[in-house]
Amino acid sequence: LKIPRRKLRAGSSPAPGTNSIDMNEMNNKKGDEINLYDLIFLFWGNKLKIMFISSIFAIFSVIYALSLDNIYRSSALASISSEMESNSNLRSQYGGIASLAGIKLPSSGSNKVFLVIERVQSRQFVSHLLSFQDVLPSLLAVDYYDELSGNIFYDKAIYDSSNNSWPEGRPTDLEAHKAFKNILQVDIDLETGFLNMAIDHQSPVFSKNLLDLIISEVNSLSRDQDLADANNSLEYLKIELNKTNLLDIKELINSLIAARLETKMLANVQDDYLIKIIDAPFVPEERLSPNRAFICIFITFIGFIISLIFILIQNFLLNKIGQKTS
Repeated sequence: LKIPRRKLRAGSSPAPGTNSIDMNEMNNKKGDEINLYDLIFLFWGNKLKIMFISSIFAIFSVIYALSLDNIYRSSALASISSEMESNSNLRSQYGGIASLAGIKLPSSGSNKVFLVIERVQSRQFVSHLLSFQDVLPSLLAVDYYDELSGNIFYDKAIYDSSNNSWPEGRPTDLEAHKAFKNILQVDIDLETGFLNMAIDHQSPVFSKNLLDLIISEVNSLSRDQDLADANNSLEYLKIELNKTNLLDIKELINSLIAARLETKMLANVQDDYLIKIIDAPFVPEERLSPNRAFICIFITFIGFIISLIFILIQNFLLNKIGQKTS
């Protein structure tokens, strides 16, 4: 017997278990696909919007870049004075015996390098620098630097230079220490042992002067401390020399006395007592930052990307609204 096949009427659904494909679903999937040609066509059709948004970001980038202060860097290259090398040789020769005798020898040259780095960054040293004129306001109250006159102008709401007063109260040493560490760059070249020191500031003159002051005061404070230590050591060594009858101890004490006398001599005749300048600080002529060209290009590019994203989101929402209304 032949069973006649039933024909599907238009609009009727296929029988269960059949492999028929819903053409409407297929068309919807095809409509959701976006290829490169569609994107180019979409962006080209909205090129005016893209140019408008990118132009807004470009104008903003120029205004922002011009509002940034120029930052100048003055740097110096230094080493530890050769006097520290003699102290290092003295320590290697008599360090063991001196420790048994309860006598403290000077630090070695390598230790002095790290001592300088830590001292320059210490709160106590920064507090000492604040005693010098214009250091504190130049750290915390700069409004702008006039390149024509070479003068720093301060924010009068923070610091009034006419009567040397702080309307809102003098900043604390901790605030000054934080600002100082932000502009100070100091590190050691482990291969050569040289110190690299730099100061970044709106004023190229102040950056050079502050770096000169740092080096000068480190030498001065180290000189005063070593002179005091040498005098105390000499008094102690002379007492110990009179107490002992052992020739080895007498020889050691005499060597230590000679070293302390050498320290006093060098401290009184050397200007570069601890830090010896190889390349002195200078007044920089070219700014370190900001890179205004890069800032403008980067912000404008960000605006361009945002404009493309905006066009895609706008087109997606319009398609969704169109599908709901149809």
